[in-house]
Amino acid sequence: MKEEQRLERRRQTLVWGLLLIWWGYAALADFLPHGAIWVGSGFILLGINVVRAWTSGRLNGFSTGLGLAAFCLGTAALAGDSSARPAVLVGSAIALQTLGVLMLAANFRRTRDERARTS
Repeated sequence: MKEEQRLERRRQTLVWGLLLIWWGYAALADFLPHGAIWVGSGFILLGINVVRAWTSGRLNGFSTGLGLAAFCLGTAALAGDSSARPAVLVGSAIALQTLGVLMLAANFRRTRDERARTS
């Protein structure tokens, strides 16, 4: 089990490194079309899940869902007309904020449960 945890930690570090490099590049590259950052992020997140499925046979539902959402939002932003962009941006911003709040709530609940078990 330790080996699997170590491998997963390395995968997560790889994904975060790739995402940060991509986001930094996209922020500096003025020539990228609107939505390209979402598509690239979706590819990275979906790609790591392909690697997970290939090596361990398990997918991470959270990063798969987030990757699909990012890819779909980016594709919609790239393919859509300019009048649809504000709705896509507002919808994606609200979805990301909701996801962040849910992640924080789950983390606080897990921490509270761990404290209750140790005391």
